[in-house]
Amino acid sequence: YSFQDEEDMFMVVDLLLGGDLRYHLQQNVQFTEDAVKLYLCEMTLALDYLQSQHIIH
Repeated sequence: YSFQDEEDMFMVVDLLLGGDLRYHLQQNVQFTEDAVKLYLCEMTLALDYLQSQHIIH
């Protein structure tokens, strides 16, 4: 959830274990085609949502 005060906005998000995409890319992990499709779709949905909310990304 999110909340704001007079100066700042705060977002509370769930902890996701397993590292972020950058971590896995730095480990030279070879992703399957299905995994790449999933990650691209997730990133596209996230960017679409940010844009629909007029949030700079």
